[in-house]
Amino acid sequence: MLKLNLAASEKTLWFMRLPSIDDLLLKTFERLPVDKYLGSQSQFRYRRYNTGKVDNKHFSWDSDSNYFTQSLKINHVAGEIKRFYEPLEEPAKDYVKNTLIPLAQSILPAKQFSTGAHQIRVCTHDNLVGKPSPEGIHQDGFEYVIVACINLQNIAGGNSIFVDSNDRNNIIHEQIMKPYDVILFDDTIYAHYVSPIVPKIPGNGYRDVIIVTFKEQK
Repeated sequence: MLKLNLAASEKTLWFMRLPSIDDLLLKTFERLPVDKYLGSQSQFRYRRYNTGKVDNKHFSWDSDSNYFTQSLKINHVAGEIKRFYEPLEEPAKDYVKNTLIPLAQSILPAKQFSTGAHQIRVCTHDNLVGKPSPEGIHQDGFEYVIVACINLQNIAGGNSIFVDSNDRNNIIHEQIMKPYDVILFDDTIYAHYVSPIVPKIPGNGYRDVIIVTFKEQK
């Protein structure tokens, strides 16, 4: 496991690998509904969402999938909008609970967190640019975020970029995440961005990820 440190800070980025990715999980990405909150005519993102809780080392899903919202300062594309998404299908929920949450718990302090699990596919084709981060370089407004790359198909681009939140010209880390790659980071000190994707060869392409956010409950 690689760990990078910012100067004068103990906060870190962690890099891990998924132990496995099964076909049942992969197939759930084919059934993601369109994300209707992009403020764009182009339909390039598909998404599901669920909330949950971590109480020390115990994780549980909330009984209902709550809405997701961010401030306009954080997200100028969909800020201040209550965004409702269809819940994750069971194979995706099981994967988050049994794989991603334990990976995060192996790093994070044993505290109470509210969580949000986002299952996302960003698509591209010859006449469509896919934008994983339509809001640009940003922070999500949480304490920690874990990003898992599940699948890629025929794409160029998709660079995951982490910058110092106090100096957004200072790139701390950059990589193209591939299937099985996982990044956990402290959202309070890193701003981040994923560059647009286009087809590597003519045709269709997509980028499948699952993102889980962690907000400490005081």
